[in-house]
Amino acid sequence: MYLQWMRTRSNSPRPTFTTSATLATLASLAALAFAPAAVAQSITIGASQSNTLFEDPAGLTSAGNSPWLFTGMTDSLLIRRGLLQFDLTGALPAGAVITSVSLQLHMSRTVAGIEPVSIHAMNAGWGSGNSTPPGQGGGGAPAEQGDATWLFRSFDSATQSGPAWSTPGGDFDPISLATTSVGTVGFYQWSSSQLTADVARWLTSPSQNFGWLLQTTEGVPLTAKRFDSQFATNPAFRPQLTINYIPQPSSIALLAIGAVVSRRRRMT
Repeated sequence: MYLQWMRTRSNSPRPTFTTSATLATLASLAALAFAPAAVAQSITIGASQSNTLFEDPAGLTSAGNSPWLFTGMTDSLLIRRGLLQFDLTGALPAGAVITSVSLQLHMSRTVAGIEPVSIHAMNAGWGSGNSTPPGQGGGGAPAEQGDATWLFRSFDSATQSGPAWSTPGGDFDPISLATTSVGTVGFYQWSSSQLTADVARWLTSPSQNFGWLLQTTEGVPLTAKRFDSQFATNPAFRPQLTINYIPQPSSIALLAIGAVVSRRRRMT
């Protein structure tokens, strides 16, 4: 009788585990893998470079090592334009899809009322050296090696010149990527689909990441705003770029489905 039972059991079909329940599990895992809400991640990075372009016909003024950067026009009718750059090298996994970004700056000093501060894409590389303005920083300091100035992208202290901007005051796209109204001292954010697209462009073409320029009302005195830079004494006041992204969907889906397939093989 025992032998008959063994023959009967050995002749029984082995379970294939291709039931509707298993298929439903596969479908659920695949859907989870592709669902943005399930896999969305976020990272916040600090600025890798900051500076201010001070209107100066000789191009000898900068602030590459300053705790502040400026934008707007002073009471002397001199223009200030802030520069920021964020290095994405190694910050995101390969194949990541950026869904949105947000730039946060802390405005620490102003005599102006509410002014629209816009972010513009830079079209050429620039530098920041060791120039450190005295006092409240609004007058800048003598440019040092590698500094960006009103005339030069990267100042050469030996020749008192350097690679020049195509246009004095910086080479940047005149179309704003994002604009925020800035009033009293505090934190301000910039976010838009255009800003997101620009950061995504940096990810796919790192050599074209020239950073951003901050610009506000020019041609009217007393519109200047002072923002904290990457060298701000208080780390909480330093520029922050928050990037929301989805890791490469195809890789996640393969891992999820592969786990179910592996379990099925062990059970069979």
